Order: sequence, then C-alpha cells, then structure tokens
Amino acid sequence: KVSGIFAGRTGTLLMQIPLFISALGTLWSFSSMFSSSTANVFTTYFLSKHCNVYSDPTSQCVSTYLLFMGIFAAVVIFLVLMDMSEQATVQKYLTLYRVLALGAMFVTLVVKVNEDGLP
Repeated sequence: KVSGIFAGRTGTLLMQIPLFISALGTLWSFSSMFSSSTANVFTTYFLSKHCNVYSDPTSQCVSTYLLFMGIFAAVVIFLVLMDMSEQATVQKYLTLYRVLALGAMFVTLVVKVNEDGLP
C-alpha cells in the first residue's frame, strides 16, 4: 500500500513482481532441500538404501522425494493460513528448538575435541 501512495499502480507492480519471484525461488529451494535431504535420511536409515534424487533418481527415491515434498507443502500451507497471534506461539517453539539444536551442536563439538584433541 505504501508503494501505491508514492509510485502509483506501476510502482507497486514493479516492486511486487521481483518480490514474488524472490519468494517463489526461496520457497522452491527450501522445499527442494528439505525433500531431498529427508528422502535421503529416511531411505538410508529406515530402508537401508541410498537415495539421491538428483544423481540416481530411482522410482522409489522419486516417490519418497515427492512424499516429503507434499509434507513440506502441507506444513507451509498450514502455517500460511494461521493468524499472526497463532504464529507467535509456533515461533516461540521454533526458537526454543533452535537454541536446543545449537546447544546440542556445541556439546558434541566439545565432546569430540575432548576425546580427540584439536587437529
């Protein structure tokens, strides 16, 4: 709305088109990264097979990739449809997760350095 005040309809379109393309590219890359990595982890640890959808796209690997792509899409659509007040609660839990994940990485680093020493 602010761009419409200062630049009119043309300015708004000139601002929104690159923003849309950037958001679409970011969401596409996130979904691709999530789907390929979770398909690889799932098939490696639960099915004892290697799955790389980019270098060796077997039918089972592609099916697993598409399954996790659907899961990612469902979560993103669910989060997009939430109100801002409901998203605040989700963001609090995600922040707690980030702190715990960073703590776990730090602890494993300290344990590894303690066991093997510095290189």
